[in-house]
Amino acid sequence: MNKLLVLFIGIAAISCSSPTVQKTTETTDEKHSVIVSLTDEQYASVGLKTAKPDLNYISGSIEATGMLDVPPQQAVSVMALFGGYVKSTDMLQGKQVKKGDVLCVMQNPSYIQLQQEYLDIKSQLEFLQADFERQKQLAAEQVNSPKTFQQAKAQYESAKAKLNGIKAQLLMLNVPLNTLDAGVISPTVNITSPINGYITEMKINLGSYVQPQDLLFRIIDPEHLHAELQVFEKDIPYISKNQKVHIRLVNEQKIRTAHVYLINKEISAERTVRVHCHLDVEDQSLIPGTYLHAQVFNDAQKHYTLPESAVVSYNGRQYVFSVTAKKLEYEMIPVNLLLTKDKSCVVNPLDTSKRYVVQGAYDLLSKVNNKSDD
Repeated sequence: MNKLLVLFIGIAAISCSSPTVQKTTETTDEKHSVIVSLTDEQYASVGLKTAKPDLNYISGSIEATGMLDVPPQQAVSVMALFGGYVKSTDMLQGKQVKKGDVLCVMQNPSYIQLQQEYLDIKSQLEFLQADFERQKQLAAEQVNSPKTFQQAKAQYESAKAKLNGIKAQLLMLNVPLNTLDAGVISPTVNITSPINGYITEMKINLGSYVQPQDLLFRIIDPEHLHAELQVFEKDIPYISKNQKVHIRLVNEQKIRTAHVYLINKEISAERTVRVHCHLDVEDQSLIPGTYLHAQVFNDAQKHYTLPESAVVSYNGRQYVFSVTAKKLEYEMIPVNLLLTKDKSCVVNPLDTSKRYVVQGAYDLLSKVNNKSDD
């Protein structure tokens, strides 16, 4: 009997000296919440203070990563529209080129055949046009049959269409038509640069045969380089056009400034959104593909906030303690920390009708940890 009395007293003493910690499961979001209960003595020793969220004007910054990139129209893949052999080139990767510069010279007997066909059809077209005009006049005078006039017209129109088609192909090959019309056939064609920029890829060598679908050169114009940021889904509501951005490239320490220009409307599989930023000062020495860190500064807006002392970190996540309906009972709730400014925090979720622990939150967390260890 005495032993049972001693055991009962020992259990009672432990219950009075330790807070009651109870884990519950919220089925709505499948997250675990922790309920902490204190005695009057424990509450007095901790010195907890609670308060409702304050409505304040607050501005802050959002961290993001990304890379330098160029618009699609500033990056060009140069291909040969017609197959051929590379006769000459003096290009190298990294070389600067201007629009119209010759990248390489190609040759192929088919180039010559196409020019010959052009000249043949052109000479035939002159005869067919004259015959068409003559038959048209005779038809108007009802001298010839309508069938003869229709045949002359069809032959003329067919030759005209064929000549225009070959002419379009020759223009794509950069064959000078003025010299070809004079009877001068060029055995080679020039592949020229469609934009100003720098050669970043070169896939040819002298004597190699190039198929029409083969990549010859890749040219990038860094004049309109921009920063492409990856912003987490939860931060997108705080991003807007023209916001100020600080950018630091991974290979330098200086801070460059930019501003938000476009915000994508699609969320990636990684739950991020692409944000397109324009640099305030363009620098053509920068290299597309360079990784960067960015800070996006948002304008002051009204937010319900808690003091920094109300937010605790545990196992890589942030938590707050809310006051429950029971006396000296507190619920440990996981939250996302959205903004921090002047020792005030914007967190989500946040129930503005509830009171939260604003002093002594880490004391409650330590009691949770002690109970977990036990």
